[in-house]
Amino acid sequence: MQIGIVIPGFSADESDWCIPVYLNLVHELARHHQVRVFPIRYPYTHTPYTVYNALVLPTGGGSYTRGLARWRMLRRTLALIESQHATRPFDVLHAVWADETGVVANWAGEKLGIPTVVSIAGGELVGFPDIDYGLQNGRITRRLVDQALMGATRIVAPCDYSVLMALEKLPPERGAVVRKVPLGVDTNLFKPPAQELDWRPREYLHVGSLNPIKDQATLLQLIAKLPNATLDIVGDGPLYAQLEGMTYELGIANRVVFHGAVSHEKLPAYYQEARFLLMTSRHEAFCMAAIEALACGAGVIGTAVGVLPEVGLTAAVGDVAALQEIVIGRTRKNAQLQRARYRLLVETTYTVKHMAEGLLEVYEEACQNYPS
Repeated sequence: MQIGIVIPGFSADESDWCIPVYLNLVHELARHHQVRVFPIRYPYTHTPYTVYNALVLPTGGGSYTRGLARWRMLRRTLALIESQHATRPFDVLHAVWADETGVVANWAGEKLGIPTVVSIAGGELVGFPDIDYGLQNGRITRRLVDQALMGATRIVAPCDYSVLMALEKLPPERGAVVRKVPLGVDTNLFKPPAQELDWRPREYLHVGSLNPIKDQATLLQLIAKLPNATLDIVGDGPLYAQLEGMTYELGIANRVVFHGAVSHEKLPAYYQEARFLLMTSRHEAFCMAAIEALACGAGVIGTAVGVLPEVGLTAAVGDVAALQEIVIGRTRKNAQLQRARYRLLVETTYTVKHMAEGLLEVYEEACQNYPS
């Protein structure tokens, strides 16, 4: 199959973990299919290159391209897709993120007669004005999302939470084009430790960018209500100093360790030493950290967003008391058996291979039903 993937950013080489899940996806798809990737913003180059036998054709638009410059960038991407289609016709175009990538994929699909698949991947369907997060906040970005979703042959959402949000956003007649395909983790990288111990040294772990949508303030309030509980935070972001200061205000600075940014290949070591991953996000389109944790044998506790309700113990967003109750009441017996169950869940549902197979089914369905 000839597959074109339109994406905001993609790895500049095989060691660049720009968006790990999509680097892994391209690697898997390119084993048996012809894959061409069109990153519209990163890397900042116009020079084509190859990653895992996939041809990458960047537009090099940059992170802050707006207004007329954005439309010129999208037109350049459209021209690239057209020129590649003239050389080797595409069977399907897949846009990752239901915004500008989805719009340009739909332009190309309509012009060239190609079915399009658009994946919901972030904050396309939400808007939080108080923290300036989500594409539903702005008139132009809302319109881009609408065009991406309304023009797609098939829409992919990675979990039940995102499927429901898509169905609420779309007209009833468009609900039939929505498909669920979970994201997948590299189970060769994210795996239990070679020698498992009955007791893991890190009690609670949090992995994520330190920004308002992740709501680490709620996380720290939770730790403050759990006497003697310890927390390791992996990640960096604009709220680092504020959150660090908050640990002193809450009197938990001696129980919370900030590790800062950690490279992707070093993350498994943190999960392997953790008993539970804690996530208190206000929104997640999916939450790869949860699947990475499970693959390494750590349990998941968090808010009822993204994939978390499907794989862990959850409470309503911002409900510290309910989260506290879950943590206190969690099972503390048969730790080894629980870890094996976490791993089995990933191996049967959330691998890169499962993700690729699920998307290929959607691609084939889109081709069979196009242009209906």
